[in-house]
Amino acid sequence: MTLNELATRYQISPVVISRWKSEFMERAQEVFKKGPSTAEKELEEKQEEIEGLHRKIGQLTVEVDFLKKKSAEILKRK
Repeated sequence: MTLNELATRYQISPVVISRWKSEFMERAQEVFKKGPSTAEKELEEKQEEIEGLHRKIGQLTVEVDFLKKKSAEILKRK
């Protein structure tokens, strides 16, 4: 199909289709590359960082609760 036929069929501007094509051609290697993309690697790293921070928050929460309990016990003794 020609560009104009595609544009008419899908009711999209020919300019938009041309832009999509040029963007795809620039990134075609990345699209068909095997293995995780750079964006996927970055996302995985960020998720691991978030999980680590959640673990740290949990640990600190437990420590704060423990210290509150112990400080209340100490204050009751006086």
